[in-house]
Amino acid sequence: LIPVANLPLIAYEIVPLVQAGVRRIVFAMGYKADLLRAHLGDGAAWGAEFVYVEEAVPLDTAGALKNVAAYVEGPFFALNGDMIYDVDLVAFARAHVEREALVTFCLRRTPDIQHFGLIQWRDDGRVQAFREKVAVDETGRNTVNSGFYVMSPAVFDHIPSGEPYSNERQL
Repeated sequence: LIPVANLPLIAYEIVPLVQAGVRRIVFAMGYKADLLRAHLGDGAAWGAEFVYVEEAVPLDTAGALKNVAAYVEGPFFALNGDMIYDVDLVAFARAHVEREALVTFCLRRTPDIQHFGLIQWRDDGRVQAFREKVAVDETGRNTVNSGFYVMSPAVFDHIPSGEPYSNERQL
């Protein structure tokens, strides 16, 4: 809810999703969920339906996704919720579907990778390694996880229910 240019930070994810045709946004919620719900409402003012799913215990990144699986139909965007993106969402989703991928990462290049999850990939675009907080990328690509994905519902088959599970370290 931190204001950025007179909008809450989360608006910079909500607005592009709605503009790309997303009509239901599911919030996987933990800490201070009541504040977000009170501020954003049911989504009608944003042109979407908002569904809030609270975690009884912290479930980490993948566990939180599994916790909202009942509300997901077809491929879906998964976002960390605290970033500003400039991504062509329609093209991103289309590439995911065309490649029949389980997970498609939105990557970014950075000269300093040590504070991020490094994604190393083959020339065909398939991920070969996801390494958290390393100092050097031997490939020289320096592509890191942006915290923004398109996922197929089959990903839920790889995540245990009701327990903490990490996109970055386990999935």
